Amino acid sequence: MPENLPVPTSGGWFAEWVASGKLPGAAKAIAQLIGDTANAGSAWVNIATAKGEQIQQRIRTETAGSSAIMEALAAEAAKLGASDPAVVEVALRQLGSSAVRKHLNKASVLQNAADEMNSGDPIGDAPPDIEDDWLNRFEDLAAGASSERMQKLLGRVLAGEIRKPGAFSFATLNFVDVLDTQVATSLSAMAPFIIAYDFIPFTSRFNFTDMFDRILDLKHYGIISDEITRKTKFNPDKKQLFTVARTGFMVGGISEEEMSLDILPLTRVGKEIFPLIECSLSDDQTNEFVDHLFGHIKAEWIEIGTVKLIDRDNGIFTPVSRRNRPGNI
Repeated sequence: MPENLPVPTSGGWFAEWVASGKLPGAAKAIAQLIGDTANAGSAWVNIATAKGEQIQQRIRTETAGSSAIMEALAAEAAKLGASDPAVVEVALRQLGSSAVRKHLNKASVLQNAADEMNSGDPIGDAPPDIEDDWLNRFEDLAAGASSERMQKLLGRVLAGEIRKPGAFSFATLNFVDVLDTQVATSLSAMAPFIIAYDFIPFTSRFNFTDMFDRILDLKHYGIISDEITRKTKFNPDKKQLFTVARTGFMVGGISEEEMSLDILPLTRVGKEIFPLIECSLSDDQTNEFVDHLFGHIKAEWIEIGTVKLIDRDNGIFTPVSRRNRPGNI
C-alpha cells in the first residue's frame, strides 16, 4: 500500500472537534470508512482520535498485517478447489488491488469532507450522530468513487451530513450513484438559473434552446418537477431578496402585493443536490436576471451583491452595485 495514503489532515478546527468528541458523526464516519478493520485482524484502534503521523503509522501497521490476511484467503481458496497456485495468486492479487483502491477512494472522500468542513465556520451546537444505514450506503459510494469530481462531491455530501444529519436522503445517495458526465453537465448548466435552491423561474426563456434538453434530462432523473404557476406575495414596505447561487438580488421600492410566475420546482433530491454544485453567475447572466425581475415585479431598484450562506434557507447579503428601473433617475 502507498506510504502517502491520503487521510484527513490534522489542521483546522474540524480535526480538533473530532478529537474532542464534539462531532460524533464525523468520528463514526472516519472509523467506518477507513478505521474499523478489526474483523480482518488489524491492529488499528479508533482512528477518530488520531492525528497526522499517528494515522499514517496505523496505515503502515495495517499494511504489515496484510500477509496474514492473504494466507487466510489462500487457505479458503484451497478449500473451494482452486488447486492451480497461479490462478489463486492472480485472484488474490486482484482482490488485494481492489481492496487498496477502495481504501484509497474512501480516504480521499474523507479528506475532501475534512477540507469542506474546515472551509466553513464551526458548528454552533454539537449535531446528533449519523444513522448507521445511511453511513453503510455512503461507504459503498465512497469505495467506488475513483474520479476526483466524484470524491469531491461525496466529500461535500458527507460534510453536510456531519453538520446536519438527515440533510441528504437515500434518494439523493441513489442519484449520486448513477450520476454520469452528461447529467453532471446538465446540473452545472442549470445551476445559475435556480432561486434559493428551490425553483427555476422565467421558464419560457428556455423554449427552443439547448437548455430545454437539459431540463428534460433533469426531469428524467427526478431533479426537476413539472411546471406550475406560483403566486408570491410581497409587503410593499419591505425589500425582497432573491438568491441565485452566491449572488443576491435585493429588490426594493415594490409597488405591488402579488406576483405570478411560471416555475419549475426542484424535487427533494434537487434541493439537496444543487447546493453541492459549484456555480457563479456571469455578467450576462446577472444582467439577464435583473431584466427578468424588472419585467415581472413593479420595483424601483435592485441591489446586486454577494450572499454568504449559513444554510439552505439563511444567508448574509452584502450589496455591491445597484440598478434603477429603466426610466427612473
